[in-house]
Amino acid sequence: MEWIRCQCQRYAQLWWKEQNLDFQGIALLFGLGIVSLFGVIYVILL
Repeated sequence: MEWIRCQCQRYAQLWWKEQNLDFQGIALLFGLGIVSLFGVIYVILL
């Protein structure tokens, strides 16, 4: 029983690490998208 609990805990930690990386990747892409969008608006307004 203890072994199963340890396996579940390890799996959960790995899953959270993956989710965290996914979240950082999405945040980075979102940030780059906003920056490029402002760049386009800036060029159009000039």
